[in-house]
Amino acid sequence: MKKIKYLYTSLLMMAIAALCLLDFTDLSHKMPTVSSLDKFIHGGMYFVLSALLIWEYRGRKKIFPGRDLEASIYADTGHMYRLFWAVLLICAVFGGLLEYLQGLTGYRSMEQADLTADVLGGLFAYLIYYVTALSVQSKTDKQA
Repeated sequence: MKKIKYLYTSLLMMAIAALCLLDFTDLSHKMPTVSSLDKFIHGGMYFVLSALLIWEYRGRKKIFPGRDLEASIYADTGHMYRLFWAVLLICAVFGGLLEYLQGLTGYRSMEQADLTADVLGGLFAYLIYYVTALSVQSKTDKQA
C-alpha cells in the first residue's frame, strides 16, 4: 500500500473546513462572548495546521549520509524558503477559500480579520520552526 503524502495535514484541513462551514448559531447564544475570541481560534487552527505541515515535511526530508539527523534536516536552507512559501500560500489560499465559502452561507460571514488571523497563525508556527532551525544549526556548527 502506497503511503499518502501529507496525510495528517490533509485530514486536518478537512476538519478545519468542516468546522468553519458548520452552523453554530444555536450554540453561540449559549457561549460567553469574549472579544476577538474567534480570531484566536482561527490563528490557533492555522498554527496547528502549519506546524503539522512542517512536521510532515521534515519527516519526508532525506538525511544526508555521514551527518546526524538534526544537522542534515537544517543543513539545506533552500527547504526553509520553500517551506515558508508553502505555509504562506496554504494559509492564504485555503483560509481565503473558506472565508469566501462562509460568505456564501446564510449563517456565517466572510471577514478579512479571520483571514489575517489564519495567515498570522501559520507564519507564527513557521517563525518558531525557523528560530529552532537556526539554533540547531548554530549548535551543530559549533560541534563541528
